[in-house]
Amino acid sequence: MIQCTFNYRPTFLYLHTCDSVEDIENQNFESYAESDANSTGTCAYKILVNEKVVFEYIIPVNHTEEEDLSLDELEGKILVREINVYSTQSIDAFYDEDENLEPSSVYNGLAYSFNGVIFGEEEDEINELEEYVPEDNETEETYFEYYLIKDGKPEKIELN
Repeated sequence: MIQCTFNYRPTFLYLHTCDSVEDIENQNFESYAESDANSTGTCAYKILVNEKVVFEYIIPVNHTEEEDLSLDELEGKILVREINVYSTQSIDAFYDEDENLEPSSVYNGLAYSFNGVIFGEEEDEINELEEYVPEDNETEETYFEYYLIKDGKPEKIELN
């Protein structure tokens, strides 16, 4: 196991749906789901050794380890991801260089456990991120991503 720093932004993720770009522009969304990993998970992370990035990953929509999101039932709809992120956290960890370091399970786009990563100052600590409690007066940054679900696959929609 190699000692490292795990950098991530604690995330709350809410899913909505809509039917058109006009609905996006008017924020006419229908609530769909929220992640079971809210307050513990992240949708992007980096692993650093001696302040150098050795692994970086952004969890794609419909990740192979996705537990909750079924795109088949959203066919023809636009999936709206409301992503609320807090400040970057750096925590002590260890990683196994023989593992792929990708999420071991994903919940509506968020993960809190990762193949070959152990959190803490000792190699036998925990293998999941802990619940994040924001600091007093800390506010999250909110942004949206939009995906047209076509043939069971997400196609990102870029707005001007």
